[in-house]
Amino acid sequence: MVNFNLKTAMSIMLIVVSSFIGQAQNNDETNYKVFNNYGNFGYSVAPVLFNRATITRNYGNTVLSNRSILSYQLGMTYHFNQGKSWGIIIGLNLTGTPLTNASYILNENDIYTGYNNNEQMRDLGSLYISIPLSIELKTRFSKKIYSNISLGVKAGFFRGSSNEYLVRYHREDLQEVREVFAMYQLTNSKTPNTSIVLSGGFYFTLKNYLIKTNLVYNKSFKNIVEGEYQFGNLLVSEPTRGDYKISGDYFALSTTIYFKIKKKHKKKKQH
Repeated sequence: MVNFNLKTAMSIMLIVVSSFIGQAQNNDETNYKVFNNYGNFGYSVAPVLFNRATITRNYGNTVLSNRSILSYQLGMTYHFNQGKSWGIIIGLNLTGTPLTNASYILNENDIYTGYNNNEQMRDLGSLYISIPLSIELKTRFSKKIYSNISLGVKAGFFRGSSNEYLVRYHREDLQEVREVFAMYQLTNSKTPNTSIVLSGGFYFTLKNYLIKTNLVYNKSFKNIVEGEYQFGNLLVSEPTRGDYKISGDYFALSTTIYFKIKKKHKKKKQH
């Protein structure tokens, strides 16, 4: 996963939004009245791919490798000005906190005979709440398809939980136990985690539903998880220690559904 810096993210956002604003000025607002047939509340689900953690080895030679962390997100949104080419969207999301997707391979002489010298760690923490607020621009793509782009901010709220991951090896006679790996992590709960969110995709105006599919990029202003790891008690190799940080940047593929408003038919009075 590519780690974008904030300057790059802002540049991309400004270019894309500027082009959509220019196009939106020429929009015929009557093209968007079809959106009034659907409710303002939307319900979303998304797989989320967080950027891999930043690992800084302070000393030692044992390598801890890491990968992007797959999580998930459930949400609800409310769309203001739904029947226009532009609108404001506010939401409430629940997202699995990314913790670990890491592995290591130890020297075979560092552990007791008969044990695997490698370990794969995958873990998600508890759900955290976030509140996104964005402005959206739509443009008609075809008869039943509309493209959209949105730019906004999001505040994330964490419970301040801690997590640890330990690996121990026992000798066959069970007389000796060696803890060879430990990782400790903390989520920041003192202040809300703020981020910039850029999203783009398509609306599909169906008979009974309005479906929105978007690619979402979230750029966080501060790390959401911080901690440290260490290798020790190895039979041959020297100890290793380092820092472990997860930025909170991610890509998501979001699908949102809006239900069609049921029209009430008035009964004719019989005389």
